[in-house]
Amino acid sequence: VAVRGEHVYAARLAKSAIAARGAVELHLSERGAISNLKLRPCAYPPLDLDEKNSSSSRANDADKGKLPPGACLLRVRAVGLNFRDVLNVMGLYPGDPGAPGGDCCGTVVSVGSGVDNVRVGDDVFGLAPGCLQSYVATDARLVHPLPGSSSPSSSSSSSSRASVLLHEQAAALPVITATVQVALVDLARVKAGDRVLVHAASGGVGMAAIQLCHTVGATVFGTVGSDAKKAFVRSLGVKYITTSRDAAAFETDMNTFLSQHNHNTNRDQDSQQGAANNKVDVVLNSLPGAMLEASLRLLGHGGRFMELGKRGIYSPAQMRRCRPDVTYEAIAVDHMVESDPAWFQTMLKRITRLLETGFITPPPTHAFDMTSASGKHDALAAFRFMQRAQHMGKVVIRLPSIADNNYRLSGRQQTDNNEARQSLTRGGGTYVVTGGLGGLGLVVARWLVV
Repeated sequence: VAVRGEHVYAARLAKSAIAARGAVELHLSERGAISNLKLRPCAYPPLDLDEKNSSSSRANDADKGKLPPGACLLRVRAVGLNFRDVLNVMGLYPGDPGAPGGDCCGTVVSVGSGVDNVRVGDDVFGLAPGCLQSYVATDARLVHPLPGSSSPSSSSSSSSRASVLLHEQAAALPVITATVQVALVDLARVKAGDRVLVHAASGGVGMAAIQLCHTVGATVFGTVGSDAKKAFVRSLGVKYITTSRDAAAFETDMNTFLSQHNHNTNRDQDSQQGAANNKVDVVLNSLPGAMLEASLRLLGHGGRFMELGKRGIYSPAQMRRCRPDVTYEAIAVDHMVESDPAWFQTMLKRITRLLETGFITPPPTHAFDMTSASGKHDALAAFRFMQRAQHMGKVVIRLPSIADNNYRLSGRQQTDNNEARQSLTRGGGTYVVTGGLGGLGLVVARWLVV
């Protein structure tokens, strides 16, 4: 306080708790260790990325930083990690998987020529390879407006359940839901009465598989790696749960479970048919070695073996020699997307319809903040957390904007209230920028978005 004659003056300015920052990226200098990931600043995208400025040459577009035809530019809001990303960073993924990051949710900030499924301002979810950065360009066929959005591409019949989808929830969905739809619906054709063995049942894919099996009336047999995960999966309505760490104990438990299930469903245990039915109909596998071999022994004649693993898996020729009666599919959604992006657009529309009708719901998420100054909650912590297989549900990395941080630091955030969380994650409020098309206005608007 300063006294000047008859006047008393008090300080009116204080240092803001909001950290001023620009666009950032999680850069991988070389594969081999999670510690090789470094958060660093990156350039803003040009402000004039639009179809009017696109040139006739895709190469020239790339050189000038302009969007090629059919692409869209996203301000990334959240990234869903997959184990593929951990293998990528560790240098253990077969082939060249490109930059880490795939599942994402974001806001469209620019579109290239020929794009009609999304428009500027849409909140979208889908795939954007290398999306661990504030801005990323992707094929517009790989994203779709969130349920409940006002985009013409989004159904107008979306339910209230879908309309409150948070950014981190949406980022958790694309790969896990597409994988389960391909594996259990399109290929295995799971139906009521089927017995389905789901390995790693507490993960994102496992939870999506459980949800689908319960919807169609199939019985789930799950494996997990800890007592805490066992309790969690049991809370999802799964009765038969065993270990994913000990192949001998797993096989013993499964034989017991199948006998119990047959007895409970009044199957004739003394008949030859009853003995044959003491097996599972479908295996959704992600485990190698002895667990894979035990799973094959538990699979009934003419069963369906859906392989999601990337290392130590059977080739089709090996499976034919070992079990010629089995329908075997090694599923790699990433390769399917690369070969046919239009197929994935159709899959995203299917996922959106399932969300809108309530047939699927997002898994629980464990969220980290890519811009966090704390080593316990940043992006590297997210990778290490997933590497140790500690998660139940989906690991997500958030990329909050300055506006999000302003809303959180104002004290108005109520994370236990879903409506307030939606407001925070989907923008945190409305900001009016006067003179928004002038030089300063554009800079302020971009600062709010980033």
